[in-house]
Amino acid sequence: MPKFYAYGSTTCGNNDVYAIYYGMAEGDIAPETEQPVGTTIHVITFDGTVRKILAAPEQLQSISFDEDTATLYGIGADERIYKYDLNGLN
Repeated sequence: MPKFYAYGSTTCGNNDVYAIYYGMAEGDIAPETEQPVGTTIHVITFDGTVRKILAAPEQLQSISFDEDTATLYGIGADERIYKYDLNGLN
């Protein structure tokens, strides 16, 4: 039975958890990265409710959130760093 990857890299702000959602089986992992990548980020409250689903145009391997600037940083499958402004996120 293959492994199933749901969530990968996570990071926290003061009010929410941000998690890359993979939603893929082990056989679906991109061969160029040999690890799961995702284009969907779930914003989850501390009680476990998914309150927002964000789409990233890039395939992300890991994320980090800067609470002071409301900026989410992601490292893509292409090893570039991406920056997402979440100031308008409610």
